Amino acid sequence: MKTYHLVVCALLAAVAAFLLAFSYKYFAAHLQDKTKRVPEVSPSSASLLVKPSFRISETPSLSGDRRAGLADVAFNPDDNEFLVVWESDGLTEVSGVNDIYGQRLKGVTSERIGTHFRISMLSDGDKHHSSNAPKVVYNRTAGEYLVVWNGSGLFDSPDKFFEVYAQRLSRAGKVIGNTFRISYTTDLGKVSTSFVRGSGQANVAWNSTNNEYLVIWRGMGEPEDVVKTEIYGQRLKANGELLGKYFRISHTSDQGNNFHADSPAIAYNSRDNQYLVVWSGGFKNESQVEVWGMGLSAVGKALVPTSDFRISQVTDVGANRGATSPQVVYNGVNNEYFVVFQANALRTEGGEKQNEIFGQRIEAATLAKVGPNDFRVSNTLEAGRKASKPAVTFNSIAKEYLVIWRSIRQNAPYEIFGQRISASGTEIEADFQISNIGSAGTDRRISSSSLTHNTGNGEYFVVWQGNALPGSSAANTNEIFGQQISAGPVLSHDD
Repeated sequence: MKTYHLVVCALLAAVAAFLLAFSYKYFAAHLQDKTKRVPEVSPSSASLLVKPSFRISETPSLSGDRRAGLADVAFNPDDNEFLVVWESDGLTEVSGVNDIYGQRLKGVTSERIGTHFRISMLSDGDKHHSSNAPKVVYNRTAGEYLVVWNGSGLFDSPDKFFEVYAQRLSRAGKVIGNTFRISYTTDLGKVSTSFVRGSGQANVAWNSTNNEYLVIWRGMGEPEDVVKTEIYGQRLKANGELLGKYFRISHTSDQGNNFHADSPAIAYNSRDNQYLVVWSGGFKNESQVEVWGMGLSAVGKALVPTSDFRISQVTDVGANRGATSPQVVYNGVNNEYFVVFQANALRTEGGEKQNEIFGQRIEAATLAKVGPNDFRVSNTLEAGRKASKPAVTFNSIAKEYLVIWRSIRQNAPYEIFGQRISASGTEIEADFQISNIGSAGTDRRISSSSLTHNTGNGEYFVVWQGNALPGSSAANTNEIFGQQISAGPVLSHDD
């Protein structure tokens, strides 16, 4: 009998220990930091690609060296469509002189709607007047698009040399009114007989509260400046009419004659009716570059802090470091901005030559940093690898970010990679490859990419420029390609 009781007690003790251990593991798993939990479902990278990438542009080449490049994309939720815009010299008389073109695509299938159409007309006035680097935004109140770009011309035509232009488009892609000029930098006069002041690198945001636009660009816009560049802005009514005079946003060159502002990007905060403008610029010395920001009210006035504030901390790592090519998006769920950029910020040996993509969350209300400084997004680091040219969007359906970038790998061409980031700033899965230009040949490459998302079904849409057409004769033919990407499973925890 004693033996029986001893066995029963031992069994009960074992059961109790098991239950205690199970309870501990269960509650520990549910009480841990939610931002560090692994998603319950972790699909493979390939499963995120809805279908193979496909060609969007059809550049009617006058010769084999004609190309399409520098694409951007906007989503129209009213018609469940995308509009892709790009620059191309396929129809102009002179190689390298571009016009802006567009193509509408169905939001669910990405099938083309009609054929591509021309947006800019600058080269009609003179065969040397070119239009470059378009950006597009959809205005849901007016039910139309606004496309902005920088245009150039002859040295003896300073009124059309390196200025920012725009064109309104209907939802059906029809031109509304004429192309109009936004920047007036060249009115300040020539720097010399052969060098004219100019503006470039335009970007745009739509203000849904006031139904207006804020266009920003890089330019030599100060009368006393010779070649120093700063970031400027101009408000526009929905009909394209200028609201007041253009105004200066950045003050990078205040540090010295050889300090410049570059690569502006903008995001609109619909909750507070404000903007965040970001750019890259020198810091302390000419070899150090950081990402800067300025918060603006709806009328373009500086928010607190009223001066440029530093977003990246790359120069804290060491000399000769740089953070460049910033992009920014607004997250209405957390009321914050997410800024991404490329930088050689790693502290490892040889880190000055190792480029990765980094990010920084910023609270919209105070413009204070949220979470760790300069957290790493890409993981391409190996000998001969480098990440550059990031882009980012916030998915309002999945409540997550998707960051994409161009990455070069050893003995392989440039490809587009991506990383999903939760709203709380943590990686959801491993980096995944989006493009597959290497299948066309090791001599192929991708230059730049952009993305948005479908606010109806949550899918992403990525566009890029590359020479991905098959055949050796197509190695010099750059076209615009696209890729649909699933948002993946919605995370089970609250971001």
